[in-house]
Amino acid sequence: MKKAVVLVLLFAIIGSALAAPINGNEKSPAKNGEISEFYAGREVKAIVSEDGYSLIDLKTGDTILLVNFTAIEENLSGKPAITKEEAVKLATQLCGPAYTLVRATENPYDFDILFERRVNGISVFGENCYVSVNKMTGKIAAYRKMPVREITFKPEVKISRDEVIKMTGAVDAKLILIPLKGTFWVTSKPNSTIINAVTGKELSKKEIEALKELYKTTVDFNELGKMSVEKDPGIMATDNNQGAVFRDDDDITKDDIMAAKESMEKQRPYGELAWDPYVSDYDVVGSESTVNFILEYFEGVYFSGHGNNDCIGIGGDNQYCYWEASGNLQTRVFVVSACYAGNNFATYLNNKGVQCVIGASNTISDGGIWWSECANWADIFWDKATGNIDAGYQRSAHTARIETNTDTWLNWCDLDVEKGNCNTYI
Repeated sequence: MKKAVVLVLLFAIIGSALAAPINGNEKSPAKNGEISEFYAGREVKAIVSEDGYSLIDLKTGDTILLVNFTAIEENLSGKPAITKEEAVKLATQLCGPAYTLVRATENPYDFDILFERRVNGISVFGENCYVSVNKMTGKIAAYRKMPVREITFKPEVKISRDEVIKMTGAVDAKLILIPLKGTFWVTSKPNSTIINAVTGKELSKKEIEALKELYKTTVDFNELGKMSVEKDPGIMATDNNQGAVFRDDDDITKDDIMAAKESMEKQRPYGELAWDPYVSDYDVVGSESTVNFILEYFEGVYFSGHGNNDCIGIGGDNQYCYWEASGNLQTRVFVVSACYAGNNFATYLNNKGVQCVIGASNTISDGGIWWSECANWADIFWDKATGNIDAGYQRSAHTARIETNTDTWLNWCDLDVEKGNCNTYI
């Protein structure tokens, strides 16, 4: 696709998104006329149209978030209309020079593209640009472009990554810049915390609460989604009301599987029963045979824990690897919240019968007790995938993943991969 065509397409696709949608209805930024709505600390107003919803930054007037259900779900049975390189070019035009490309994931129905702002090579906390491009139409289906905050300090690092890992016992650590605060190490499981990269001191509970307040989100995305026009799902699953959650031997994953379980068990609108009122909680799974049973029997499954390209962790030092999967797996949607599990592990489980596997192509981090982003992701995704009373109506796994990725501004639990047919309903 030539550059001129790319630019024409870009403006055609997103031009109307940068202003109030035609026939859209503004949702007042005030609740009961008293307080404003906030998204990641930004004062915003929400606008709802027949196709989806958007958030407008009240300070700049820019659209910082857009979810277009029509564009997400359009022509998914067609042939690809855009290449990965062309999709990245569109996303780059939208995000602009302030952001650096982190990854561009090609899925069966979309290109899932993430940029982040970096200063001196260090990521700025929460300042990213996420874009989903419909692979079959070339249209931008959803995006989130977070405004930048000024960095008023000199980024410094006096405590090394190895020192931080040794100090905390964490598996990994990543440098971030927090505007107005300084340079920090964010450590991953099993001991997730924030360490000052200059002093080596851990952020106190009081400081963490202040950080949460600075980046508070009060927008209720479930309410925005409810206002959208309900789509004809087309291919519906045979609803056998079977859900299961399990995790590996790491206490930090408890809240993740509980969030998923509670969403699966939540009542549906109009007095309808929950998708599954009694979800099976396997907690820590100790054997490969138990994982095979779960994936042979249950329709919707969620896992949280450690992982790599080929395996996920289970009880103790045990792992469940793709070559241990039985040949008759039947789960329709398996969401795997584990590092790198969206790669070989997801591919081979799809080949063994799991219809849709959703995972991560790279590392993810939960944030632990101080942010718990994976539990937040699980809660939102399973609300939408089951169509419970919070979500208002049921989405396909594909639509639910894109919408959840867009709504969650902190991309630490970045589930960017779909393997198999995720245009399906549980």
